[in-house]
Amino acid sequence: MLNAYLTQIDLDNSRREAANQSGQEWIAHHPPPKWSTLAWENCLNDLIGDVPQVQLMQAFALHADFRAYTLATELAISYFHQELGEDAVSTAYSVQRELGKKVEQSTNPFGNVSTGSLQ
Repeated sequence: MLNAYLTQIDLDNSRREAANQSGQEWIAHHPPPKWSTLAWENCLNDLIGDVPQVQLMQAFALHADFRAYTLATELAISYFHQELGEDAVSTAYSVQRELGKKVEQSTNPFGNVSTGSLQ
């Protein structure tokens, strides 16, 4: 889901449907996916005690990064639609972009695959 979303909002993607839109306009019309942490929350009791604490902490951090990315994107979109000043909008989009890079570069704490391969 993350890779599909980042591809969709990639400003250099030649398949963008509305190339005349700015990056802020494009993202404002493509809200982030609604991540589901239901599977993680349901299996947490089974993992505690069986999974090293380091891996659990890494998994918690990854989920926190997903939530932070979603909130940052929603905030940037909100600022754009409220027509706030360029400084506020640009800052919000900058935070959103940096968090996106951080999450995209994360690895699965339970295996050696990137987050783009997480189910």
